[in-house]
Amino acid sequence: MRAGKHLLKIFFILTILLSSKNTMAQSDDVVYSTAGIEVKPTFPGGIDEFYKFIGKNFQTPKVEGLQGKVYVTFIIEKDGSVMDIKILRDIGYGTGEEAVRVLKECPKWNPGIQNGKAVRVLYSLPITINTQKNSPVKQQIIGNSGIDTQPTFIGGKDKLKEYLKQNYKIPSGCQIGNVFTSFVVEEDGSLSDIKILKDMGLGSGEEAIRVLKESPKWNPATHSGKPIRVRHTLAISTNITDDPKDEIYTTREVFEKPVYPGGMDNFFSDVAKTYKVPEKKGLNGRIYVEFIIEPDGSLTNARILKDIGYGTGEEALRCLAQLKNWIPGKLEDGTKVRTSYSLPITVITKN
Repeated sequence: MRAGKHLLKIFFILTILLSSKNTMAQSDDVVYSTAGIEVKPTFPGGIDEFYKFIGKNFQTPKVEGLQGKVYVTFIIEKDGSVMDIKILRDIGYGTGEEAVRVLKECPKWNPGIQNGKAVRVLYSLPITINTQKNSPVKQQIIGNSGIDTQPTFIGGKDKLKEYLKQNYKIPSGCQIGNVFTSFVVEEDGSLSDIKILKDMGLGSGEEAIRVLKESPKWNPATHSGKPIRVRHTLAISTNITDDPKDEIYTTREVFEKPVYPGGMDNFFSDVAKTYKVPEKKGLNGRIYVEFIIEPDGSLTNARILKDIGYGTGEEALRCLAQLKNWIPGKLEDGTKVRTSYSLPITVITKN
């Protein structure tokens, strides 16, 4: 009997030791983010030296005019080595694969520190690609808030809408909505660095880029009486029409923005009452929705831009259909118009 108790004690001690080792191993494998760490990892000599290393070793594709950013993420291990390299987004032509190759040859970093010990840290950054040769040094791009006059299409908004109507070819089967674009209006009025912030799919973004590339020169923005480079955003409707009642405006274009009865606190309160949260423990995140608020305040063309799975997007659409009508957007003359609107809905379930 005593021998049995002795063996049982040994078993418990071994179990505790093994459990302790497993806990320590799990603790050693924790990957921290740069936001929640005491000392962030650094490249020897600083981030400028890192980009010098990239510049010397990255073999840029021989594609004239190729420019953009390759977004990468990797883990800086406790010994400073770079591991688990992943490409979040690249610009094609093997730029992602080349970024991985160069990072594998990267010198060791100074590791992140937590509680006085080196730890594993997830790190992300962009690598800029530009194959344009002999490009002149351009003036810095100024934000819209620090200028005297905004860039404008020659002839004004009506002429811009006329140009878009005549040239933008709406893709077959494309939903009604807006393609949100961003571009730089240069000092001479030409457009450059055209980007799509959000589109409606089916090639609607590519078509917007084509039309903007062929656009006549704009009136450039000015500051202190001189033309300057300014980044500008523009929404292109996939429902271009002659009838102003059918035109879809953005919240920036209307004189009075649409509002939910009682305000946005009331909106989210009604959503909370109506939304059926999935029975999934620990589920949390945001659902991004977009819809059109009609002149009568009803919602149409609701769609999910992004959800977190488990039917959260479908439930958001069902919920929106159950809510009160909005107070619609209006033009300066008081005309009620169709307005595109987007917002996030937060979902949190208990652990």
